[in-house]
Amino acid sequence: MDYLKTVKLRIKLLLLFTLVTLSLIAVSFTGTHYINKMKKQIDILYFKYLVQNIELNNLKDLYIKINNKNRSTKLHQIDKLWKTYSKHYKSKDEIQYFNYLDNKITKTNRLLKKRVKKSYINSVVSDIENLIEYKNKKAALERKEFLSFYDQVLTNFHYIILFILFIVIITLLYVFYSINKDQKEIEEINKKLKEASIKDPLTKLYNRRFFNLIFEKELKSAIRSNEYITFMMIDIDYFKQYNDTYGHIEGDNALKEVANSLKETFQRPKDFTFRLGGEEFGVLLIGLNKEQSGLMTKKLSDNIKDKKIEHSGSKVAKILTISVGVVCQKADNNLSSQDFISKADELLYRAKESGRDRFKMEGIDG
Repeated sequence: MDYLKTVKLRIKLLLLFTLVTLSLIAVSFTGTHYINKMKKQIDILYFKYLVQNIELNNLKDLYIKINNKNRSTKLHQIDKLWKTYSKHYKSKDEIQYFNYLDNKITKTNRLLKKRVKKSYINSVVSDIENLIEYKNKKAALERKEFLSFYDQVLTNFHYIILFILFIVIITLLYVFYSINKDQKEIEEINKKLKEASIKDPLTKLYNRRFFNLIFEKELKSAIRSNEYITFMMIDIDYFKQYNDTYGHIEGDNALKEVANSLKETFQRPKDFTFRLGGEEFGVLLIGLNKEQSGLMTKKLSDNIKDKKIEHSGSKVAKILTISVGVVCQKADNNLSSQDFISKADELLYRAKESGRDRFKMEGIDG
């Protein structure tokens, strides 16, 4: 289960990484696209008008400087420059004026080949100036349109960035929520697994494994505080006969009832209850002397009897009873859990031998 949760977590992190990467790529491509588009617009403005106006101004200067002596050279330069200009892209509304000026230049050049006349030159220069003025106005208009387009691009780009950030934030929140949820589930699973490793699945009491772990810890604590430490080994009287009479399902229910009595009787923080196996239970107490431990043992026995669990197969009573062996002494470094278990088991055996439904503790019987 933990492995599957880990895989899911990794997939979600991979999804987040992929989304962020794709978002950055999208932003990069979008930004590049618009920047290239703006660059193209700038190129159009620059080359379409600046270069063409330079050519037209040069053309105008050639006409102004033409005279009878240099007309052949100047006309050749004019023809060459006009052909270059003619190759430039022209808008629909510009073509009509270009055609008019083309005819005008052709006729003027033909006349200038015969004789240079001021009126011819002034007329064509005026038309060239009109074309330059038109292009300047056109450039100003397109610049205004470009700035509007540029502002729109920036706005759209900001919207795109905000949208991507919104998607990323939503995804991040979802991923972190999922991770947090998965983490809680993993912690809950780990908690259950930990409990399963130290608790008996039927009675929910601590198991023998946990007894071995907690005894050493509590023993050291009791030694430091110079306290008594008590261990009870408990056995249900004639439990085999109970199972034979009522069946194993009822036997399990009886075990649960005994476990409940243990939980109800021993509720202090330093009280630990165990199922050691089969119908055997254990109790570890810290800080109770022999008399107090004896009273608690009798209280447990009475609590179980008060449940009045029918047991027709018992030879000591018609209800379920227990026998208990109790070891209680001041904690010291010479004690071990095995010593306690062996001594408690011996006392439990003596309780059974003396008639059951009782407890045995050195110095105290009940």
